[in-house]
Amino acid sequence: MIKTLTLNNFQKHKKKVIKFSPNVNVISGKSDAGKSSIFRSLLLASTNKPNGFSYITHGEKECAIKIETDSITVEKIRS
Repeated sequence: MIKTLTLNNFQKHKKKVIKFSPNVNVISGKSDAGKSSIFRSLLLASTNKPNGFSYITHGEKECAIKIETDSITVEKIRS
């Protein structure tokens, strides 16, 4: 189970820490607020796809995704 997702310079998320509940989690917000990019970050960290660098925040040189679970921590950095 994912406990924490940390995004740095990933699309609209300059510095975002999301703490997940052990039960049900809901991601909501206005249009173009970055909800879908949260799911894209999970996809990138777990499958290494999509390729490329288009999800790095405009004007930045790298992005980082960190997923913490009960037993492991996975960090993906693209530059």
